[in-house]
Amino acid sequence: MSKGPSVPGWTILLVEDEIELATEIKVELERHGYVVRLVSMADAVDIARTNGAAMLILDRLLYGVDRLRALEDLRKQGIKIPVLVTSVRSSVDEIAQGLKAGADGYLAKPFYMVELAQRN
Repeated sequence: MSKGPSVPGWTILLVEDEIELATEIKVELERHGYVVRLVSMADAVDIARTNGAAMLILDRLLYGVDRLRALEDLRKQGIKIPVLVTSVRSSVDEIAQGLKAGADGYLAKPFYMVELAQRN
């Protein structure tokens, strides 16, 4: 199911520090016609600020640091890009914190790629 040419409307930003998982996510989403850009959190903010992507997939724990504050800052700046947070933190309270911080969705690790593809 192809989504069309490489344009911002089909571009997904991926902020993930586990290279194997990032590669697996990229391959799966590209198989569905998306363009996936593996980026740093700073680059994701810059690109999102200019509406250069349709969605951001954000690993909550990047290099051991919780990135919910960065997500809150993104929302305070008025950046509305849809954000799907992925995380090994999967308790009800942790998920609620992610949604309260501004996530549009929260996917607990480990997850099935088919589930991820259906959430974009």
